[in-house]
Amino acid sequence: MVFFVTGVAVLVVLVVLGRAFVAANPRSLVRALRYTVGVVLIAVGVVLALGERFGLALPLIAAGISALTVGRIGPIDLGGSRRSAGTGSTVRSSFLEMHLDHDTGAMTGTVVKGNAAGQALEDLDEAALLKLAGELAGDPESLSLLEAYLDRRMPGWRE
Repeated sequence: MVFFVTGVAVLVVLVVLGRAFVAANPRSLVRALRYTVGVVLIAVGVVLALGERFGLALPLIAAGISALTVGRIGPIDLGGSRRSAGTGSTVRSSFLEMHLDHDTGAMTGTVVKGNAAGQALEDLDEAALLKLAGELAGDPESLSLLEAYLDRRMPGWRE
């Protein structure tokens, strides 16, 4: 009975953590992961240093400090790969034009060809989107874009 109750408790915790992960802002997740990795690397490095394993400790401590200060582990990219705020990317297939906002993770799109041409994906209801998916079955690139949009807008739509 103890194992059953423990299993149910672990399952509830995993479901709550999974929902929090899905609803979280990607920037705050990256920041939390960066600090967690940095602190863990420094802690393991200190423990190894106390055990006089300096050959392993010093690189781990340096990697932890790098993760905390620079936000990276490993060589610094001198090419200036840091993205400025307010950027996004746009992709166009034969049926769809999609835009992804890198800051918020919001995805928008417009149908450029077919029965729903000229309509924004946000304006279509679930039935119209699924009908559009059937229409795009012959174009794997467009279908892939629509599936990514549906995964964000209606999780579980595939069931």
